[in-house]
Amino acid sequence: LEQIRSGVFAPGSKLPTESELIDLYGVSRMTVRRAVDDLRRDGIVERKPALGTFVRDQPLAARITGLHSLTDEILQLGMTPGSRLLAQATAPATPEVASQLEIDPGSDVLRLDRVRTANDRAFYVAESYINIQRFPVLLDQDYAAPTLSLLATYRDVLGANVERMPQLVSAVGAPPLVAEVFGLEPGDPVLRFERSVYLQGGAPVEHVPAFFRGDTYKFYSELV
Repeated sequence: LEQIRSGVFAPGSKLPTESELIDLYGVSRMTVRRAVDDLRRDGIVERKPALGTFVRDQPLAARITGLHSLTDEILQLGMTPGSRLLAQATAPATPEVASQLEIDPGSDVLRLDRVRTANDRAFYVAESYINIQRFPVLLDQDYAAPTLSLLATYRDVLGANVERMPQLVSAVGAPPLVAEVFGLEPGDPVLRFERSVYLQGGAPVEHVPAFFRGDTYKFYSELV
């Protein structure tokens, strides 16, 4: 288990055979089988007939309360955060997006389609709609940086911290783009987070529907 957690056996890698584990650790066959069975019951490994036992992708489950970014979550887990820009364009705001950003429907917004990664593994796909009507300077930023954090960009460029981020969480069928990124079939279940980002003073800067694979992300919430 410690070797799996430390990355010696990465997600998707094959475990040594029973005989190899016996020789490696100097234990009985019964002990090896019991240990592997425990890992399988805990969802850490899976057996594939005629192929062997493989390490499963483990859900990301950071335990952070209060306002924080995905970068904070990934760093807390001891992993390396990354960002990959899929598309960037100005687009007319739909009535829903316009309502969230408090602008007129049809006004231009900046749309960013991004994938966030942890140790190069995709776990988050976002469609961010950025309020360039109120914050036009955000149109001229570099959103292709591999370590991009939008919350840090707002702080550094606008000189304002995020005040609140109300969000709705639901289970939905994966849209085609999300399914392609996650290696799923369109319509497979994923978690959808719909979030609006407000800066200090109450100005809405971003509205973002985002998608997580349900088997690779655990949402943590603490009620006080």
